[in-house]
Order: sequence, then C-alpha cells, then structure tokens
Amino acid sequence: MEPEKELLKQQNRRLTTALFKSFLGILQEIQQKNLAIISNLSKQFPPDFVNKINIMDFAEYSRLRKRILDEGNDIIRESETLLDSFDITIKK
Repeated sequence: MEPEKELLKQQNRRLTTALFKSFLGILQEIQQKNLAIISNLSKQFPPDFVNKINIMDFAEYSRLRKRILDEGNDIIRESETLLDSFDITIKK
C-alpha cells in the first residue's frame, strides 16, 4: 500500500475515533445527570413512577453506546474504502 494513503487512513481513523470517544463522553455526562435526577425523584415518588420516567436506564445507555461505536466504525470503514479509490501523493 502507498505510504501516503496509509498515513491518510491512520489520521482519518485517529480523528474519527477521537470524535466518537467524545460522543461517548457526552453520553456518559447525560447518564450521570439522569441518575442524579432519578435519585432525587425516588425520594419523592413511588418506584414504579420513577422507573417509568427514567429515560436513561442501563439498557438504553448500552444501546446508545453500541450505536455510537457501530456508527463510528462504519464511518471509518466507509472512508477507508473511499480512499482506496484514489491515488494519493504528498507534495514535498
């Protein structure tokens, strides 16, 4: 493989991975805020009600986390496939 193309693929992979890691961080912040809200509500309302309004239980958090990772990996694969269509040289 051309070293220029490999360098471009590595940089793309690194930047895309950094982007979806930041999305995971945001998701974790949302989950923590949700847990704090649910904790406060559980002191005032019955557990059944609190469970019904909990928008970020573990199952939902896991589903969204998997979706972020899957989408990020799909983007990496698609962009690498696209890069394979080009001949790339770096100006010196």
